[in-house]
Amino acid sequence: MLYLSDETRIHLHDHFEHEFDKRMAGLKTAIKRVPLDCLGPWHQLHWDGHEKVGVQALNMGDVGLPIYAGKDQFSTFVPIMRVMPNVRLRHTIGHLFLDMVEDYGCVFSL
Repeated sequence: MLYLSDETRIHLHDHFEHEFDKRMAGLKTAIKRVPLDCLGPWHQLHWDGHEKVGVQALNMGDVGLPIYAGKDQFSTFVPIMRVMPNVRLRHTIGHLFLDMVEDYGCVFSL
């Protein structure tokens, strides 16, 4: 008896064999590493949403805790991390960014 994951693997091998070859252990070319291009703290912030404790991960019915955070590239300091109602809506993320600007009294110039 084949399980869904077995069927999926067979289908992917049948139709996308070249992709599997690229990912075979030992066959990858090394990732080109470059030094960070950052002038100091607060120069570059990286933002990302995490649904690792979302509805499917928690398996507690409709309860989910999607998290969105910003991290400073230079110091790896996390100035803001919040549980959000939906980390996929741009308006929600925009409000989070403005909250961080207000909290830290940031002044941004272009």
